Amino acid sequence: MKVLIVIDSLTLGGGIQQSVVTLCSRLKDKGVECNIAVLFPRKDSDVNIENKKIRIFFLNLKSRWDFIGSISNLSKVYKNYRFDIIHAHSFMAQIHVGIGRIFFKKSKLIATHHDLKYEVYPAKKLLSKLLKIFHVFINRYFFDKHTAVSETVKEYICSYYRIPSATVIPNGFDINYIRMVTSKSHFQSNRKHYLGNKFKFLAVIPGRLVKEKNHKIILKTINEYPQKLSRILFLIVGNGEMGDELKKCIEEKKLENVRILQAMKHDSLLFLMKESDLIILPSLSEGFPLVIGEAMALGKTIVSTKISSISEILIDECDSLLVDPKDPSQLYCAISEILSNKSLRCHLSFCAKKNIEKFDIDIISDRWIDFYKIQIGGARRQ
Repeated sequence: MKVLIVIDSLTLGGGIQQSVVTLCSRLKDKGVECNIAVLFPRKDSDVNIENKKIRIFFLNLKSRWDFIGSISNLSKVYKNYRFDIIHAHSFMAQIHVGIGRIFFKKSKLIATHHDLKYEVYPAKKLLSKLLKIFHVFINRYFFDKHTAVSETVKEYICSYYRIPSATVIPNGFDINYIRMVTSKSHFQSNRKHYLGNKFKFLAVIPGRLVKEKNHKIILKTINEYPQKLSRILFLIVGNGEMGDELKKCIEEKKLENVRILQAMKHDSLLFLMKESDLIILPSLSEGFPLVIGEAMALGKTIVSTKISSISEILIDECDSLLVDPKDPSQLYCAISEILSNKSLRCHLSFCAKKNIEKFDIDIISDRWIDFYKIQIGGARRQ
């Protein structure tokens, strides 16, 4: 079986990119000839895949609208390898693969949806509205099958795109790798460096600095409970369009126990998470947050929000504490309860490690193999 996964880029810090690399690597281990096509040129900040032994085709498009380049380059790759499945994993990848449908007549085209795109970012300008119409049209009529990373995303795409059905296959986690790489001695502990003599606890908030990640609720909570949270250092880790705004807010409110770190390599972020006392994901909207699964694999205590997609992964008061994403008092109470109660931390940690096992990449990759075989008319794996 030959599979080509198509994504926009391999940019550092991207959840889609990390999940695709993890899946492709495991599929190759199981005998699937899985390759990745990347729309845009390689950058220094790309995810490191040198040790994954995955064949990468950089299509080197000049812009998002370089349809001639994508059709030409994808056609050349297809001619040489004759893929059974062409699998688009991101917004622009779906558009470019869909447009090239006529050149891939013998391949099954699959679109995987990772988020609630237009619900989070409504199309307001004319160009955005036209692109949205085009994107919906391409998805509805040019792909053979659709999958979603969660039930929440499935309900959204079936309603919004008017797609009759979609298969839910969640992201998978290489649990053994996550635990192994964070135990390596070549990582230098920075916990004491960050905490110094001033702070007692370390809370890490990983994620892109965008509106839906809801970082402002963290700042609002710290501002409303300055003394009670003064012994906790909050590290926000990521890049994004709201970076400058968050930094300005921190300065104006004089929040001395909050720092923003640039996005870092995946293994380094995992190690930082392992060194933390608490992982916080205060999101307003998510498709299937990888950082939650990674935190669970590391047995970290987690505070997140009561939104549908997160509730598909986490169980409140079992492996995490979930709060209203707009209520600073609930967030404060959850943080305080976890950090003041060691037995609660141990309970949440134990359950998190156990509950993440159903999302192990071995299980998820088997589901993909079954799905692919059905699409190309093969027998389901027994």
